[in-house]
Amino acid sequence: MNKSLKLVVCAAFAALVVPVSANASPASPLAEIKLSPALTLMPTIALGCSGPGASDVQHRNHKITNTTSAMLPKGMKIAWNTNDGGSGSLTLAAPLAIGGSVSVIEGGQTNGYTCTAHFNPGEPDLVVTAVKWTSPTTASVTVANHNFWVDAGASVVRVQSLKCFSTPVASVDANVPALAKGASATVTVNIAQGNADYLQATANATSTVLESNKTNNTMKSVEFQTNKSCTPA
Repeated sequence: MNKSLKLVVCAAFAALVVPVSANASPASPLAEIKLSPALTLMPTIALGCSGPGASDVQHRNHKITNTTSAMLPKGMKIAWNTNDGGSGSLTLAAPLAIGGSVSVIEGGQTNGYTCTAHFNPGEPDLVVTAVKWTSPTTASVTVANHNFWVDAGASVVRVQSLKCFSTPVASVDANVPALAKGASATVTVNIAQGNADYLQATANATSTVLESNKTNNTMKSVEFQTNKSCTPA
């Protein structure tokens, strides 16, 4: 190859070289992949579980006991595991009182086993438990966290005064502090009675707190019940 041809080839190759600064990262297809945050698992609550021992003739025959400090509601799902590889779940057909038990029985034969049981407590459950006028211009509202295993963050309760049947007169929002599991708080709001017939309060009105049940957030004051004109036909 003559000198002139070598110079042409070298110049062409140099044109293909892209300069990279000392601080630049080399391009990579992986650079565009964004990793999702790690999955946060809801902590579970342990329950008592006892098997029948080595003399049993049924493959699954154990008792799950509510060892928590609150009643487990109807519809709660309970999971169980055994040390010989068994597992399963059950849904409570009725509330399970403190110290109460349910049985798990499945056919088969084993040489005895031990077991554990637990449930997922879910999200907080904010409920208005009381709403009433305390003066011609003020009212009090009590909001409770009816989940006895999970704390609830701060929220907003909305208090409305209404004419029968449901004509709005006034509406006031009030801040409710964070509520520990099973706790409640009472707040006072400035809302005149005027010509209104009753009050209505809605917990977690701005949906600040993720809840397990949003169907039980609203309560009406006693006037709604005692005034027959407020009763739906």
